[in-house]
Amino acid sequence: MNIKNKIKQIREIHKLNQSEFAERLGVTQKIISNLESGKNEPSLQLIKNLTITFNISIIWLMNEDEEDFDYKAYEMNIDDDMITMPEIDN
Repeated sequence: MNIKNKIKQIREIHKLNQSEFAERLGVTQKIISNLESGKNEPSLQLIKNLTITFNISIIWLMNEDEEDFDYKAYEMNIDDDMITMPEIDN
């Protein structure tokens, strides 16, 4: 899955519209729209904000081989608007 779809998935998991999502990340709704449509790529700062704000793995976010969240493999806690992923042993 590519990053534009992952960004949209994060937003939808948290039940946010583009404006609300943008506000949490400190960007405009237009930036989120352009990211989700694939017109633009996220800046390094936005990637950092995504991983911190929504507590997601940068490895998952940047790795196109990683698909949707595997709800059986990842324990998700969205009570506090956070996604918590367990440690993965290699």
